Amino acid sequence: MRPKLLKKAALALLLIIIVSVIGAYLAFTFSELGGAKIAYNYGNYGRAIDSTTKVIDDDKSPKRKRLSALTLRGKTWFAQKSYQEAIDDFSHAIEIGEELISSFQRVTKQDVLELIDSYNGRAGVYIAKKDFETCLKDQKRAMQLLQTLKK
Repeated sequence: MRPKLLKKAALALLLIIIVSVIGAYLAFTFSELGGAKIAYNYGNYGRAIDSTTKVIDDDKSPKRKRLSALTLRGKTWFAQKSYQEAIDDFSHAIEIGEELISSFQRVTKQDVLELIDSYNGRAGVYIAKKDFETCLKDQKRAMQLLQTLKK
């Protein structure tokens, strides 16, 4: 009788693990930002713009989440060659990221990497627009931020 009980307990535990993994996957997939990342990766730029805009416009979204959404929307605009919209979003993301870093809040490595990504994205737009001087300024700041991660 004992082996049956162990078998049932193991099966129940396995079922709990499977449901947890599937739940986490679905939560990520169907969250606005998670859905936007997937849409962007598959070239569904309209969906990516719509989903990131919902996150950005939601007053309840934390700054870190808006930073990520703005960076992703900037990349999406850039992929569509909508350069001014990309610059605007990257600039807004940079504003939020620099504010996070200069505040007394706990700054994570992910925050800094997201900010570097925003600077690099905006620099890419400036290259496309042949504004190499401004591109260089953004790249220098991105390198400074990268150096802070090495400390």
